Amino acid sequence: MAKIRILREGNLTGVYELPERGGTTVSRSSGAEITMPQREVSVPHCIIIPRNGTYKVVDLASTNGTYVRNEKITEARDLNNGDAIQLGRSDTLLIFLEE
Repeated sequence: MAKIRILREGNLTGVYELPERGGTTVSRSSGAEITMPQREVSVPHCIIIPRNGTYKVVDLASTNGTYVRNEKITEARDLNNGDAIQLGRSDTLLIFLEE
């Protein structure tokens, strides 16, 4: 089971179990699976999708970009255990964990 740990200013603020089917949207909107209230986060911002036993993150044309391992992504990016996803330059990190 894969999870996302949500860290804000270095403090754990939540854990979200990723489904094995369908996507997980990250957005400032309350209708998303993972809601982030920061102004740097777009509506919608990115989506995490399972594909062939792995997970990918895709930026959804967000205003401030999606970063994986401090690199701005421009296409779908495979996630590895422990990868940090940053939404714009917000103080919140989404840590991808495979268990």
